[in-house]
Amino acid sequence: TATPGFDDPILTRPIVAALMAEAARLAARGAIAHPADADALCVHGMGFARRLGGPVQMAQEMGLVALRDDMRRWADLDPVWDPPLLVSEAAKYAAGFDALVPVVRTG
Repeated sequence: TATPGFDDPILTRPIVAALMAEAARLAARGAIAHPADADALCVHGMGFARRLGGPVQMAQEMGLVALRDDMRRWADLDPVWDPPLLVSEAAKYAAGFDALVPVVRTG
């Protein structure tokens, strides 16, 4: 049998969902300008493969609506998967997070 890895959706969906949700929370707090900024941090700081992007890009490729629905079910197990409002907002658009305007901080 093959060893489960990053290409195993049973493992990757919850991990990507949790990281993507945290990126959305950071953007909502103004800690980053856009959830996709977390992708650059994950590529350069956590060793995500550049070709995969980061958790936000991966979540969009998995399908935000389906992933958000999974997160709602998983949230009963742990609040880390409680989908932030920004995730639901991004799920409204075919372009996902890419359709959202970055937050511009002043001062």
